[in-house]
Amino acid sequence: MTSSGFNHIISDNYQHYLCYLKDLVAIPSVFTDRPGIKRAIRYCKDALEKNLPGWHVYFDAKHNLIARPDTVDTGRPIIYLSAHIDTVDADAAEWAGSHSPFEAFEDEREIGGRGASDCKAGVAYELFLALLHARHLLVLDNIIFTVTFNEEGSGDKTAAEIGRSLGASLPVSKSTTYFIVLENNVRALTPPVLSVYCRERGNYVVKTKGTIERLQAWVRKHPDWNPVCIYPDTDTDVRTWKTLRQESRHVCSAPRQDNLLFKVIRDASPKSVLKAGQEHNFGVLPASVAISTATSPAEHTVILSNRSFDSIGQVQSELQGLSYQQMKDFRLSQGLDVRDRFSHSPLAKILDDCSIPDLDIELTENVGCSDASIIYNAVEPKLRKHFLPVVMGPGTRSQPHANPPRFTHGRNETFDKESGRKAMIYITDVLSRLKAIDIP
Repeated sequence: MTSSGFNHIISDNYQHYLCYLKDLVAIPSVFTDRPGIKRAIRYCKDALEKNLPGWHVYFDAKHNLIARPDTVDTGRPIIYLSAHIDTVDADAAEWAGSHSPFEAFEDEREIGGRGASDCKAGVAYELFLALLHARHLLVLDNIIFTVTFNEEGSGDKTAAEIGRSLGASLPVSKSTTYFIVLENNVRALTPPVLSVYCRERGNYVVKTKGTIERLQAWVRKHPDWNPVCIYPDTDTDVRTWKTLRQESRHVCSAPRQDNLLFKVIRDASPKSVLKAGQEHNFGVLPASVAISTATSPAEHTVILSNRSFDSIGQVQSELQGLSYQQMKDFRLSQGLDVRDRFSHSPLAKILDDCSIPDLDIELTENVGCSDASIIYNAVEPKLRKHFLPVVMGPGTRSQPHANPPRFTHGRNETFDKESGRKAMIYITDVLSRLKAIDIP
């Protein structure tokens, strides 16, 4: 089937997709909210079980949701689709007008709410494909769905369990296993642009302590490290605070020189006392920085984020002599770079051959880090030769110039319906050319 045929199927049934997305947005699933995550992932399990009879739908050892057909042909390419159900937190007071973080807002143009694009748009696409399969509009073949959580924030990354399971409880192909992560890859421009990532930056995060002067000296010497949280370790008996504010957003989208917290640390006096951010929420720039002065220099704890292409060895070399704690296992923090393998794969030609009107495709790098890197770095090295992770999803990227502004990890997060629909038509066409989707 051509992309025009998928246009008909997806467009005619698009309201079902939007209903899934609204339902998911209405279930708060902040990465620290385990009951909320369980509710959201149970919703997904119920939908997949209903629409994929005969498939094995289950939770793995880390409670990731897996949906796979009873038979998988390892002699052919196997396609995994994956998205995460957890989100970062949100401050409702920062959201504008009718936008509210944990209630699905919809108008003709968009659906708003925390996670609407990162990454519930991708999860809803998986549920949507299962529904189209149940209605005999599409046939799914040699395709496996996964829904992860704890992609955001600190702690154990559940996607690593999927990487460790590939080649054991999860099948891999003797030719190529494609692992497509459905993130928020769409820029809502005219025409919209769907970005495809086969290279991602690392996400190294550490906690360290020191006086303001010591922290200043260290961050000035190491330009790749961006402070995202700070607080005093001792009772400073400070009563008067001055608060400065900035636009809270995904830390990977803001260079250090645009981060208010970095500027405040850089310009602080030795006796300054600073408070900003939450240490578990290290993917988000703090919306406010509180400043005061103590009678003597105060020890502070600071969380530093490195979003670069540095290797583990390079990061460890930079941190030499600094006492620190890894907020995220360095083994899973490095990014990925499969550009050479991608360029020689059938998928590269498929992406070139697929086209739909009024949608531009951009092969580029991810300024952030997704489950693609987590899974790739957890896969047995001997399996990586035939394992190709790619990030390509229907969710909308931040729109800082919109009115009001919309930010993935900040206020007014939204899913742009028209650009998302076009992206789904394109992705479905790609999946059909990989022989993962057909018509009855």
